[in-house]
Amino acid sequence: MTREALAVLFPVALAVGILASPACVIPNISQNSEDAGSAPAASEDAGASTTVRGATCTQITSSISLCEFISSCPTFSLNTSVFPQCGFRIHGTAIDPECLCQNEYLCPVGHPTTCTEAAQAAGGDTNYDSVCQQVVTGGCQDLTAGTGAGSTTTAACQSCVNSCDNVPSCIDSCGC
Repeated sequence: MTREALAVLFPVALAVGILASPACVIPNISQNSEDAGSAPAASEDAGASTTVRGATCTQITSSISLCEFISSCPTFSLNTSVFPQCGFRIHGTAIDPECLCQNEYLCPVGHPTTCTEAAQAAGGDTNYDSVCQQVVTGGCQDLTAGTGAGSTTTAACQSCVNSCDNVPSCIDSCGC
């Protein structure tokens, strides 16, 4: 191919993306086809009201997904090498990073109420194994509760805990 032909084809190839490989791009949360959730959320910006959306979500149960990104914390995601099987659970206005442990427990990564607190909770010595230690102390939601032998958590108790948006005093008042 002649130099003149390449000079004509190169800009066309860049325009259609043939020769250009895209850099790592965070999904557009507001329009991603894997969106999950649409509850009003409190933003860290004073008085801002938005809709919490999730992107790059994995369905855990029929009603629970964990998302790598959420619109209310657009610059923060959990490090997947430190927190595999973890993500943000979208419900209400909560900023709720959780991990799926032993394929049957959903364990919180701290009890953050802001993006900054979520980043702090996921820092330091905290990792997937330390989050999953909560299974032993009863700090996790049993996803199999009421579905088989050996289940000790009642459906009413789990419903109460689920409605608490990770507020410790609310969870304590459930009595589970």
